[in-house]
Amino acid sequence: MDNIYKSIIESLIFASDDPISSNEIIKAIKEIDGDDIEIKPSDIEKTIAELNDHYNQKESSFRIISIAEGHIFATKPEYAKYVGFLSTEKSKRRLSQAALETLAIIAYKQPITKPEI
Repeated sequence: MDNIYKSIIESLIFASDDPISSNEIIKAIKEIDGDDIEIKPSDIEKTIAELNDHYNQKESSFRIISIAEGHIFATKPEYAKYVGFLSTEKSKRRLSQAALETLAIIAYKQPITKPEI
């Protein structure tokens, strides 16, 4: 398989929010490059194995995993606690729906007192 398809497979998996199946990858490639392209699910699996070997050689913090009959990028388990910390910090910064509604009332009806809210 050409190196271009290795990059295409990698980019399709990276861009997908949900696990993407080998058949979906093949469909995307054939839709763009034409149905005469010879590519099988086993080629996708082989390419993913090569990409993971490349990531391991470069000691990357991520890899491609197969889950829910599809493929997705995932952080290696040893880095999970750091990623988890980051996502909990981001969620702390978000306002609840009730807080947003309260702020909207305050912004619309200024000046306003606590009992009026």
